Amino acid sequence: MIHKGLTVGEVVHKYPEAIEVFDKHELTFCAGCYVTLFSELEKAAGYAAVKDLDEMICDLKALVERLERVRG
Repeated sequence: MIHKGLTVGEVVHKYPEAIEVFDKHELTFCAGCYVTLFSELEKAAGYAAVKDLDEMICDLKALVERLERVRG
C-alpha cells in the first residue's frame, strides 16, 4: 500500500516503474542523492516543491494497482 510515510527508496525498490510518476511530478533524484531516496514521500515532495502531493500519491496508487493486476 502506498502512503505518505513510505520512503522514495522503498517505493522505487518495490516498483521501479514509479520513477515515471516521480518524474511527472518533478520529484527527481540522482543516484547519489540519499536525502531524497531515504526521505518519506511527504518530505521528499516538500524538498522538490511538488505541486500536489495528493495527486502524486494517487498516481502512485494507480500505478501499483495496474502493476499488481499484470503481475498477478
